[in-house]
Amino acid sequence: MIISHKFRFIFIKTAKTAGTSIEVFLSPLCGELDVFTPFSEPEVGHVPRNYTGRFNLAADLSQKWGFFVEKKHISATWPMRELLSQYLKRIRYYHHIPAWQVRNRVSQETWQQYFKFCVERNPYDKALSAWSWYNHKTGGASSLNEYLDTCERWMDSRDHAVGMWPYNYRNYVDPNTRDLLVDRIIQYDKLKDDLPQILEQLNIPVDLSNFPNAKAGMRSGQGYRTQYNNDQRKRVFELFKAEFEMHGYEF
Repeated sequence: MIISHKFRFIFIKTAKTAGTSIEVFLSPLCGELDVFTPFSEPEVGHVPRNYTGRFNLAADLSQKWGFFVEKKHISATWPMRELLSQYLKRIRYYHHIPAWQVRNRVSQETWQQYFKFCVERNPYDKALSAWSWYNHKTGGASSLNEYLDTCERWMDSRDHAVGMWPYNYRNYVDPNTRDLLVDRIIQYDKLKDDLPQILEQLNIPVDLSNFPNAKAGMRSGQGYRTQYNNDQRKRVFELFKAEFEMHGYEF
């Protein structure tokens, strides 16, 4: 994620939506005092900085469980352990930190005055990308059904998206009210058209001819419509139902 005091914006990084490429592209353009969080795998041109420090633990605890009231069979152990680890290690901002936590950890003035944006992608498309990334990270060869089984388990324990679990809805809405917390959501398939508009609005020098394609090659590149059977289509719809409803995605 990015907090740019130089250009007065906050970029909420969602999963499997070219977020790494955007951060690599913007890292050298932003200021030394701006916040860039580390990647799980370093990328050339990206310089993590200013992401450590104390934060208000009580503020996070007051909202941490909002998403989990949807299900009755919840284990809160994992998110609590993660939150306490961040606090003890002084990790104020991290890779896929959701917007509601950023709101808790920046000043009220920064949150209210900075332009906030993220990117979203059709779940049928990004689930295939995440499946490939999951196999890359685990060194395995899970089938699509096995990957979807894993996603169903993660649904009960993860409160924000990561690369292998790209349920981004929780990254850009309030966990209690479901209100949208960003000013704009760019659609992935319109990124090359819409991102320059935002950068121009923020007075950031724009030359997208150098826009990187980080993590390229992790997918076969085949169209997602040929990759699913009917049962898998239904499973993806249920896993990402809130995103389908918010954005009107279709197969």
